[in-house]
Amino acid sequence: MESLLPQKSLPSTREELRRRFVPPDGGYGWFIVFGAFFAQFWITGLIRSFGVLLLEIFVLFEGSSITLGAWIPAILATFTLTMSPITGALCERFSERVVMFIGSVLCCIGFILSCFVTRIEHLLVTVGVISGLGAGLSLLPGVLITSRYFKTKRALANGICVSGTACGGLIMPRVIQLLVAEFGLRGTFLLLGGGILQVCISAALLRPTEVHQRIVEIDEKRKKLNGEKKVTTNGEMKEVAVEMNDTKKESGEKNTGLVEFDLGTGDKLAETSAELTETEGKGSKKKFCLQIIDWSLLKSPSFLLCSTTVGLMAMCNPHFLYYMPSYVTEKGIVTKSEAATLVSIGAAIDMFGRIGSGWLADRNFIPLGKMYALWFHTQCN
Repeated sequence: MESLLPQKSLPSTREELRRRFVPPDGGYGWFIVFGAFFAQFWITGLIRSFGVLLLEIFVLFEGSSITLGAWIPAILATFTLTMSPITGALCERFSERVVMFIGSVLCCIGFILSCFVTRIEHLLVTVGVISGLGAGLSLLPGVLITSRYFKTKRALANGICVSGTACGGLIMPRVIQLLVAEFGLRGTFLLLGGGILQVCISAALLRPTEVHQRIVEIDEKRKKLNGEKKVTTNGEMKEVAVEMNDTKKESGEKNTGLVEFDLGTGDKLAETSAELTETEGKGSKKKFCLQIIDWSLLKSPSFLLCSTTVGLMAMCNPHFLYYMPSYVTEKGIVTKSEAATLVSIGAAIDMFGRIGSGWLADRNFIPLGKMYALWFHTQCN
């Protein structure tokens, strides 16, 4: 019997499916946004709140060098940001889902190991290096795939996605304080590591564009060829190709084609991902090595200007958040609790700014270049 969905009628490589991909501009794309938001909430929100943890680290390792302790968030931020080019290349070679999953596990391992350290120098490795590498692998995939799933609402979707950073920075300082008071710093590291592991849920939501496109084509092909009927079996919804079932009963032939597609198990999704991986071949490995970084971007004045301004911002803004709680507490300006409140207030304002910028950008009230310059100038002041 002829298969319902002949394999030759569908693209066989990841590149072909990606070229055919049409952004849904909604639909499943909002699940992508939620997954990216959740990853930003846990990982970037925790990094922004690290100044509160740094206070407790100096208390636990009393007498340790403050300069040495200051290197912990610095190394963490450095590895997180410098991993971006490599993370982007890995997402192209594999998928955003795989990269984020590996990154969340690695970041979790770094925090869990931190609860066993006996010297502050060990935190440079566990938090700074291991968790920094994991954070770098976990943050970018969500932002990349969000942009691919949206077109007309892209700025708003990206704004919601990165607002997870501010939302995490709003909540995490208080959470850290409560955990330290109840379980101590070591227990806090352990619990935060378990929380970061929940980013694996976000990774599961990041459906690769090629897989999404193939599912869409399967669905469209079935609708063209057969009538549809929905039945419920053991609580799962199945779509059955009625005409093919009738033909099979009349002829007595064995079903060698794709007769039914179980939307409840996800088996077909895993099968599709495996097929796409097999079709990559050895040539894609060479392509990956050659194109790990797109050097042509260095010829773009807009890219260089944007990179320079963001780089300057990254040199000062995050470090202010890392060291501000320790500074104001040491000077006796505020208490530890009030220092955490200061971090939360800044994050709350940041959250409204991120979502509001995306909303304004989608409506073209202000040219993007002028909006970027306005926000950058405001932050510098």
